[in-house]
Amino acid sequence: GGRYDETGAVFGRARPATGFSGDLRQWGKLAKSATHKVDSIFAPADADASLWQTVQSLRSEGRRVVCALSSEDTAAAQGCTSELVKQNNQWIVQPL
Repeated sequence: GGRYDETGAVFGRARPATGFSGDLRQWGKLAKSATHKVDSIFAPADADASLWQTVQSLRSEGRRVVCALSSEDTAAAQGCTSELVKQNNQWIVQPL
């Protein structure tokens, strides 16, 4: 890292600049260790109208609900503490 004044002068326009370096693997380890689960409910990607009603109801109670964008999204990947699952034609909150 450092300060690099007059960068670009050879191209006709001198500018001040700064730089730094970092180890992406180390940043990745730090990011993983800094993540924690937030009390939230994961809603799967499903077109079921009753799922959306359940999500709206939970949110009106002040609960945090994270909706999947695709079937590949998972509750664990989103850092959720519980998920909505369908049992007997009803969506229920199930702890992970």
